[in-house]
Amino acid sequence: MTDIPIPAGPTNKELVDLAYLALGMTDTMFGRTEEEYASGVGLLRAMMGEWPFDQLGYDYTTPRPSERSGIEQKWTQAVSLSLAERIAPAVGKALSPQSASAKARSYSTLCAAVGNKSTVTYPNNTPAGAGQGRSLGFGAFFRDGD
Repeated sequence: MTDIPIPAGPTNKELVDLAYLALGMTDTMFGRTEEEYASGVGLLRAMMGEWPFDQLGYDYTTPRPSERSGIEQKWTQAVSLSLAERIAPAVGKALSPQSASAKARSYSTLCAAVGNKSTVTYPNNTPAGAGQGRSLGFGAFFRDGD
């Protein structure tokens, strides 16, 4: 029997609501219109096709506001604040300094988590540079494993 994964995480609507909330626009009075959700989900879909967001497993084939995003809960802040940054010009707003700071931190954490961590080893005859003195027990060349 084939297992079909069920997307988890917040709904697309929740991500759009969090983005508007980061811009200081709550929906307590009148609610959001379907057009606002549609444009927010459209921006979300475009954003999720770019690196590093494309590494999160977002199902953006035919996104609807009510569908689950498939994004892990720990990346919700990075996604919603990045979406807020993209929505802001359309509504004439800007991220507050606190929101921009939180976005920078969460985005950096996301990039570090999904990025490729490459290791480099140098051959024994590669010079270590002028700052490597012999007085500390180091030679003028890289050793194995450096």
